[in-house]
Amino acid sequence: MGVVAGRADVVRGGSSRRADPGPPPTRHRRFSKSEQMHATLEAHPESKRSKGEYKKVIDAYFEVYRLNPGYIKTPVALTAIAELYREMGALFPRTLIIWNQSSLTTS
Repeated sequence: MGVVAGRADVVRGGSSRRADPGPPPTRHRRFSKSEQMHATLEAHPESKRSKGEYKKVIDAYFEVYRLNPGYIKTPVALTAIAELYREMGALFPRTLIIWNQSSLTTS
């Protein structure tokens, strides 16, 4: 494999082809989706938000962490989870938050 002007070329059987970067990594897509879900949730007035809506966004952010704890956006995802739980605690003070090994659950 040679690098020419910042481009990686793969040589096989006498032919040269540029490596295709393909779609963005799953962790990046998951993080972007989480951010979109969070923005959608925040677009609704707090009085109209449900625990289920919060849970879906929290689960989406948790999936970013689960896929790759070392991903550069994982701290942002974990901070968002904490902030969402804080909001939930203010809006639904009688909600019990349980830490489960696979995910966070509310009841």
